[in-house]
Amino acid sequence: MTHRVAIIGKQVEPNTAVGDFDAFIAAYPKDRRVAKARVLRAMANVRQYVSVSGGTWSTALEAARVVQERTMRDRSREPL
Repeated sequence: MTHRVAIIGKQVEPNTAVGDFDAFIAAYPKDRRVAKARVLRAMANVRQYVSVSGGTWSTALEAARVVQERTMRDRSREPL
């Protein structure tokens, strides 16, 4: 049985890398390590769809595309 926890109006899986990174980002939004946590969270999100035994490559590629688009959108808002 898995339990879901709410963090800032968002459902995340506890005891998973994605959930742990979400919890860190929500708890410490001003921490200097948040940018790295976001990158590692994105990588963990893509990696969850790939396994040694095969994996769902189309789902992993879609997750990677979403991460790339979100990253480009976020970077366009940053001051130079």
